[in-house]
Amino acid sequence: MKKVSFITLGCKVNQYETQSFRESFIGGPYQEAEDGEAADVYVVNACVVTHRAEKESRSVIRRALRKNPNAKVIATGCLTEKSKAMLSEIPQVTLVGNEEKNQVPFITKDLPMASVPKPSSVQGMKISGFGGRARAFVKVQDGCALNCTFCIIPTVRGGLRSRKIADIKAEAEDLAQNGFREIVLTGVHLGHFGRGKGEKERFPELLAELAKVSGIERIRLSSIESVELRPAVLDVLCSSPKFVPHFHLPLQSGNDRILSLMKRRYTVSEFMAGVEELWQRFERPSLSTDVIIGFPGETDAEHQDTLKIMREAGFGRSHVFSYSDREGTPATAMTPKVPSKVIKARTREAIELGNRLAWRYSKLFLGQSVNVLVEKKEPDGLLSGYSERYVRVQFNAPSDKDCRGEIVPVTLTEIDEKGDARGEWLATEKYDKLLTCP
Repeated sequence: MKKVSFITLGCKVNQYETQSFRESFIGGPYQEAEDGEAADVYVVNACVVTHRAEKESRSVIRRALRKNPNAKVIATGCLTEKSKAMLSEIPQVTLVGNEEKNQVPFITKDLPMASVPKPSSVQGMKISGFGGRARAFVKVQDGCALNCTFCIIPTVRGGLRSRKIADIKAEAEDLAQNGFREIVLTGVHLGHFGRGKGEKERFPELLAELAKVSGIERIRLSSIESVELRPAVLDVLCSSPKFVPHFHLPLQSGNDRILSLMKRRYTVSEFMAGVEELWQRFERPSLSTDVIIGFPGETDAEHQDTLKIMREAGFGRSHVFSYSDREGTPATAMTPKVPSKVIKARTREAIELGNRLAWRYSKLFLGQSVNVLVEKKEPDGLLSGYSERYVRVQFNAPSDKDCRGEIVPVTLTEIDEKGDARGEWLATEKYDKLLTCP
């Protein structure tokens, strides 16, 4: 039997797509290779969102061919859109663009072209599991129309297009039937669900339908713009306890001039209005964010503005990125460039602040019970997972059963300097029955 290996770099959307490839490939003549085992076919779903990601994507392809020079490499993802000329020079590599990803499982099959699905990166994919993980990402949308000056994704991902609500709901029902208790809705621009050409379904409708799926206990949004949390969306999110009070709101900068240079479509005051609305609608909502440090022309004072907004928003987690030029983006031509030494110092400052804010937020729950999705057993025997508000928790295993995939109550007893928690399994008659789970 032939062996196939799947390698994923980058975002949650890529991870979903790879799971779809896996389910389409496995069976018939293919078996998934073990870790470290050479494969006959390598499916590489690659990323170019940062220079480091692009470098790693190229390296992965080279390593695969060193492991088996006769292997076939199916390269897809954003790297194939950006580096077609370079990759096409490698005879073992077959390129599949982002908009043709549903054709990946058919590349190695001897099929007449009439039977190969027409290109569609959203309508031709589905999953029923998620590669041994406890939570499943569900891709609902692809493409972005914002064209932020630092971002290459609109160039390599294409225009807006969304899946049908009925298909997404059916997929969620399959996942629930297969034991998944939490799904994470993901897309290149989640808030633009249903806004592609000719599309009429809207995001609130999708949320309302998913709330009806029996067996799914938690629904999480992967990322959404603060200004896209409109009343119709918030009304649905508040209507069901299945929607967790955790929102990832990309800030990028806390200064209006820099936001304008980035071509972000909000001001700081508009961003903060969205934050205030969440604090009014939800009890102790968890807010996480992305910030870019050292954008061209950023002054010390403008950097301090970003730190100020991070404090005022009270982010529970902050993903801090050092700006670097991406070939093909308008920001590459912008001047003056912030010296790398200055970017490094500012990045350290933002990371340290992010850790302090995470500690401050997690401490709100010290001594209280939170609901943790059990994701894995750590080497020291502790179970670990995330609470509904995305606090990472490690806690005692009450038996040799790890109960992965179950949601259990845990009392938080300790918070470390980065906001991660330790806790104790909360003994109740209902949840002690989980000790018999397989």
